[in-house]
Amino acid sequence: MLPVHGAKQIQFRIELGNWQLKGISKESGVRRVCEYLNIEMESVMAIGDNLNDFKLIQSAGLGIAMGNADDKLKQVADRVTASNEEDGVAKAIKRYLFEEKDAV
Repeated sequence: MLPVHGAKQIQFRIELGNWQLKGISKESGVRRVCEYLNIEMESVMAIGDNLNDFKLIQSAGLGIAMGNADDKLKQVADRVTASNEEDGVAKAIKRYLFEEKDAV
């Protein structure tokens, strides 16, 4: 389970789509939010399915690729969850944030 600092837990979702501005990525955006909130990237769990998630999955404390993800993304991910059609995001959240062992 990822460490939660203090009594407050902050949850948010960033979806940038499949376009990218020069020098801007999902990873750089999440890193900036972490800096603002004084959270280490090691405390971030990121879930992705496409190569535009590559740097974020690599940089997060727990990088999770969807079951339907590109094979290159699966290779750099710490874990692989079920596909998007099999509720992979929900299963990863249950497994790694709420420690429900039967969720994969």
